[in-house]
Amino acid sequence: IVGLAKGHRWVGGGNALPDGTAYAPNLPTEEVFTLPDRARTQGRAVFTKPSVIAGSIVEGLVVEFEDGRAVRIEADTNVEVARNHFTTDEGASRLGEVALVAESSPIAQSGVLYFNTLFDENAACHIAFGNGYAMNLEPGADPTDAGMNLSQIHHDCMIGGPEIRVTGIAADGSRHKVMDKGEFVI
Repeated sequence: IVGLAKGHRWVGGGNALPDGTAYAPNLPTEEVFTLPDRARTQGRAVFTKPSVIAGSIVEGLVVEFEDGRAVRIEADTNVEVARNHFTTDEGASRLGEVALVAESSPIAQSGVLYFNTLFDENAACHIAFGNGYAMNLEPGADPTDAGMNLSQIHHDCMIGGPEIRVTGIAADGSRHKVMDKGEFVI
């Protein structure tokens, strides 16, 4: 379960300059992403694609979270690299982003692992360890009060695939299906 920050908003790949001019800083872009609350991630995340961390390929990454913090990190390869990276600073073991990507995205369908986060993040749903983005908050929101994580790192790790299901839980406890079998259903 990933709890979202107070006042979070979902955004896509577009952004705006101070004068209002729209631009796309990351092409291609298939993701919509938002800001998790640094203290509200619970459970186990099984990562579905390899991740390049500090020049090493980490495969089979599994992370357990309690109260927002990664408390157990396992991997089939280079587990110490992952453990060291996700303890870089106080916020490195917490989430700064959660992103949804449809399995039908062209990057996912290519089946290619590019070993470049700006491409690979468009191939699967992912969560990022480390720093969050204030752009995912309503204008005027205080990042600290909202629950935004701060860190020197921001590292995306892929959790998506054809088996993924995403259910949103509203403040009133109602549940809303967002993704099923890796595809958006809303």
